[in-house]
Amino acid sequence: WSAGGGDVLDALERCGAAAPQVAHVVVSHSKNPELAERAIKAGARGYLYRSTGPKALAEAVRAAVAGELHVCHCIASPLLQGAIYGKQGHK
Repeated sequence: WSAGGGDVLDALERCGAAAPQVAHVVVSHSKNPELAERAIKAGARGYLYRSTGPKALAEAVRAAVAGELHVCHCIASPLLQGAIYGKQGHK
């Protein structure tokens, strides 16, 4: 997962180590819940799909600044299902 030749996850980890008070929100082209999980584990406090509107972006930034995690619904639902039911899904 890279942007501009650098690895985004590594950049998140480096930024978090250098400035832990900064709240990072990732806006991605991917709805893959595994990428969202990896970004959050790397230090992001938010993960949004790129077509998310400005209102949702503002909500994510406010939540991140408040120390909360924010993931848009199109990613949150499969992320939560994976956490509860595993990769096999709900039966």
